[in-house]
Parts: sequence; C-alpha cells; structure tokens
Amino acid sequence: MPSSRSAPSPMPRGTVATQISTEKTTLRLTIDGAWTVTDMVNSFAALRDVYNLILIFRRERLSQRQLRREQLSQRQLRRIGRVRGIPRRKAYRGLTAHTKEHRKLLNTKKLDSIESLISPRDRLTVARVNYGSLGLKDILGAGEIIGHVRSLTEKIIDLCTTTRERKIKGDLLEAELAAKRIENARAVVTLARDLGYSETEIRETVDWVDRRQVALSRLVGEGKILAIETLHSGALGT
Repeated sequence: MPSSRSAPSPMPRGTVATQISTEKTTLRLTIDGAWTVTDMVNSFAALRDVYNLILIFRRERLSQRQLRREQLSQRQLRRIGRVRGIPRRKAYRGLTAHTKEHRKLLNTKKLDSIESLISPRDRLTVARVNYGSLGLKDILGAGEIIGHVRSLTEKIIDLCTTTRERKIKGDLLEAELAAKRIENARAVVTLARDLGYSETEIRETVDWVDRRQVALSRLVGEGKILAIETLHSGALGT
C-alpha cells in the first residue's frame, strides 16, 4: 500500500460523492472453515453491494432535503419581494436557476452496475484478511452505512441460527424462512418509497438485496461466517 496520500483525482462524471459521515468504521467478520476463492469473492461482493445501495439512498435523502431547503428559500424570497415591492423575477432569479426536481439516482433494472455511481474514494475497502481458524475479514467504510450493513448481516446470522434449531425440531417452513429474508431486505430499502421509487422498483430492489442475503446465508449456514462486529477506525484520511 502507498505510504502517503496524493491529492484526490477528479471524480468521474455521474458518480456520487458522499457527505454521510466524516468517520470511517471497520466491519469485522469472524470466519472459519475452508474458503474457496468463490466464497471470498461472493462474500465481499454481497457486502459491497448492500453498502453501495444504502449509501446511494442516504445520499439521495440528503439531496432531497437540500432541494426542499432551496424551494423553501424560494417561497420566502417571493414573499419578501411582494412585501417590499421588488419585481418577482429579480427577487428570486438566482434561486430558480438552481432549484430542480428530485432525480432518482438508481435504475432498479441495472442495480448490478451500482458501483459506477460511487466515487472511488467512497467505496468499501478491504483493510485486512487473516485466514485461519479462527480468522477474520476487516472492511472499511463510512460509519453510518457500515452500521446498517452490520445490522443486516447480524439478522442473517440470527436467522440461520434459528433455521438450524428448527431443522433439528423438524418444524421449519421454507415459506416462513423466505418471508423473514424479504422482511430483512425491505428494512434495507426503507427509504426508497420516501424518495419516490415505485412499488415495482422497490420490489426489484428488495429481490436484488435478497439475492445478496442468500450468498451470505450460505456462508453462515456452512459455518464460514460466525460473527460480525464494528470497530471504530478514526477520521477520514487517517
């Protein structure tokens, strides 16, 4: 790894810069067993995809709030103009140039390309992998988003534990298991409706998240992912 940081390169057009958090947090997974290359790739990809989706939704929420503030300022300026006799066009000419309708960032039919919307400096990164019994995988990302990824993964671990216990008892219903996974996925995309996504788009996104859950669930079920925790890692740039 480079020993010093160079000035950040210009952000590619169409990418999303995050203002979610100024702090980085490490997400640590305790791992065990024999991992294939495919296992390792699939686990990182599933965590990355969920992280990116939540990051985009949070970024959209910030943009939506900023837009509402601009629209409020515009209305206030129009009222001031009327009171003081300032011509309407002159009173809010500057604001109208910047006020836009909220634009959804995601095409829910092309979610596999979601990382192209994330600035390279804002992407989830691998901090460390110790392979052994027991081993660990550390990944680094924005603290608020990492917290949501941890919550999703903890629910998967809990669900798999319950699944094993109920299989022993012989009373596990596959439909019930699928419903719990969908409920878990819906919690990840809870902001989508407020951001103007249609029911069809929400359903497509939930299905996409669920496929990532299936990948992680398999590894948990095989005893390869045992636990997950977060570790504070300091401010950006440290």
